[in-house]
Amino acid sequence: MINVISLGAGVQSTCMAMMAKDGELPMPDCAVFADTGNEPKCVYAHLENLKKILPFPIYIVKAFFKDNYGSIQTHTLKSMEGETSRYSGPPAYMKKGFIRRQCTNDYKIQPIRRKLRELLGLKPRQRGG
Repeated sequence: MINVISLGAGVQSTCMAMMAKDGELPMPDCAVFADTGNEPKCVYAHLENLKKILPFPIYIVKAFFKDNYGSIQTHTLKSMEGETSRYSGPPAYMKKGFIRRQCTNDYKIQPIRRKLRELLGLKPRQRGG
């Protein structure tokens, strides 16, 4: 078993990481930051500062699929032009509802899950204990 912080580099996850560093929360084995490729520059700068002061590693993970264009913004624009096989963009609200939201799964959940499986030493399709 491993202890991991899903680090979004916002207020809550930064607070958790700092509290762990100061002994107020259990020390995690690592933190994982899911990079959409389109975060504000200040988030990347904050992440670099955290890497310097936290006593545990921060792993940066990204979406991985065959026609990924690097950032969620570029990928969404390419999908709207019909240049991708999938839509991974944020929800778009229309008159009759909204377009399916897939971005959180593709750019956050799946990359973090893939890293956790790697850290646990699990092979593809192998179940965790």
